[in-house]
Amino acid sequence: MAANKHTGPRRGSWPYRALGYLHMLGQESLYGWMQESSYEQSARDFQYEVVERLLSWHLVELVNESYRVTSAGRSYLGIVDAAAAVGDVATSRQAAPQRPLSTQNRPALRVMRPGALHYRDIPSRLGDQVIPHGKKAAA
Repeated sequence: MAANKHTGPRRGSWPYRALGYLHMLGQESLYGWMQESSYEQSARDFQYEVVERLLSWHLVELVNESYRVTSAGRSYLGIVDAAAAVGDVATSRQAAPQRPLSTQNRPALRVMRPGALHYRDIPSRLGDQVIPHGKKAAA
């Protein structure tokens, strides 16, 4: 059987959701974290199913009887640290220079049937006024 390359909780799983809740809480005790996550099983199950797995993946750490998300956990959630995001100021985007149309992109002249443009001889009307084809009406 091939080795498992999975190094974190799957989206939608209890460990993934609990990691998101802990990130929102900042730092929390086991029971507070479990209550805020709305975990319905026992604290022992929460410890085994959620906390131990997140600790083994180094996504959370235990500090003074409370848990907090590590930088690896924040990057796993897709949250960028403010210090890492600082960089050069973004410049405006530049459009590529326009190139002249090539002959390949120009529409080809089509052979038309006789009388294809006879519609131009039919005058348009604006009230009692006759408007020839190609002229704009004066309002």
